[in-house]
Amino acid sequence: MNEEEKVKAWQDKIIDTFIGPNGWNGERILTLDQIEKDILEKIISNVKGFLYIMDAFLDFLIETFEISVRNKVEWNKNGPLYFCIQLISFWRLRASYIIFGKGYYAEGLSLLRGVYENVLLVESIYQNVITLDEVFGKLKIEDTKDLPREKIEKMISDITRATDSKIKIYFFGPDSNLSSESKRLLKSFERNMHNAVHKSKINFFHYYSDWVSGKKGLPIFPHYNEDLLSVYTNSCTWVSWMLLKVLPLFLFDKNSFGINWYDKFKVLDESFREMIENFPKPTGKAVIEFVDKKFTIK
Repeated sequence: MNEEEKVKAWQDKIIDTFIGPNGWNGERILTLDQIEKDILEKIISNVKGFLYIMDAFLDFLIETFEISVRNKVEWNKNGPLYFCIQLISFWRLRASYIIFGKGYYAEGLSLLRGVYENVLLVESIYQNVITLDEVFGKLKIEDTKDLPREKIEKMISDITRATDSKIKIYFFGPDSNLSSESKRLLKSFERNMHNAVHKSKINFFHYYSDWVSGKKGLPIFPHYNEDLLSVYTNSCTWVSWMLLKVLPLFLFDKNSFGINWYDKFKVLDESFREMIENFPKPTGKAVIEFVDKKFTIK
């Protein structure tokens, strides 16, 4: 049996083993597809404002990246770095938004964590809280070429830990210019994203106790869940607003993309602010204080 025949043999074995009553391989996935579509329809009917602004923002990000590449706009000193980080953040934000629309709220939230950390990173570089050398330059090739992999990984971990500590102190530390109440409320946003990443604790906390106590069943498929939907939409609105705020970092000035781009930026900025003003108080006030005091790019 040649290689092509071997491949066909194991593929046929999978199909023969998992074929459903209607002749399709993996028919339960078709059921799941329909459930996800039904969830999206319900989301569309219940959070139109959030979807309007997110679709507009994602479109604006694509437009920004297209213009910058097509026209080769002049970037400032750290422009290429900011551009690359923001592009990567867009990919993650888009992936988060897609799976949120299928009913995977906590999983979408876990991806937002990466966008959030990238935004804090570039803002910290802009504010001279950390330097590019601290982030990327401390590990010199000549210092690591003879080291075992485990040693290099530990060095990277130590650098990351030290850098993250500086960033957190700047934004939320004792000398931060945020009120104590705002810092407390914003930490709850951070905690939600953290719990979505590590051991999927946000899902575990939400479902496990009710299931083992017999109050509710444990759903196999995703479903429309208003509580988790609210956690996601509020977190995504905050993170997206911060990402918008750092978007001009790689430009020399607001005219790099023209007045039409700048007008769109202003509409999105004002719209995010208005949405967050409608957050449950005093959380909305805390988010606005955070953005106004910490994201001062003009």
